[in-house]
Amino acid sequence: INTLNELGWELVFSNPDTGVVLGKQAVALAKKLKWDFGAAANYNLIGTAYAVKANYQQALSFFFKCLAITKKNGDKKAQSNSYGNIGNIYFNQGDLPAALEAYFNSLRIAEKLNDPPTIAIAHFNIASVYGMQKNYHRALASYFKCLKLDKNPSESHLGRTYGNIGNTYTSLKNYA
Repeated sequence: INTLNELGWELVFSNPDTGVVLGKQAVALAKKLKWDFGAAANYNLIGTAYAVKANYQQALSFFFKCLAITKKNGDKKAQSNSYGNIGNIYFNQGDLPAALEAYFNSLRIAEKLNDPPTIAIAHFNIASVYGMQKNYHRALASYFKCLKLDKNPSESHLGRTYGNIGNTYTSLKNYA
């Protein structure tokens, strides 16, 4: 199951159809073995593959399946990540209120877990929604919260965060 998942993640962005096939094989095996964690991890993979293909309804379906299992098993970290993924789909669909709700769900869980990288990602995502809503001051506040927490260079959003801060100031016509 883990090998299928790892291989799926290696291929999901270059060949999402193969990611779906591998993820579904892993889910079938995980169900047979009654291993919820394995099923949830691969629902996440399948959801990501569908998101790459811009098949957002299918992506949401699999992300919600992952979320249901993580809620049942009390896996808070995976719940926070699932809400983030769900928020990304809503954002891509232009459903900004639903995206914001999902991102705040992710943030609340990440804060309870004291998980700074996930908190930073949630603030970045929330800021992106506020920017799209032209609520620039709230966007800036969230981007600056992200900057304070973004300490992991391997998963850093620093470049994008600074770029988005610059774009937000431009939207405010603040060029100083």
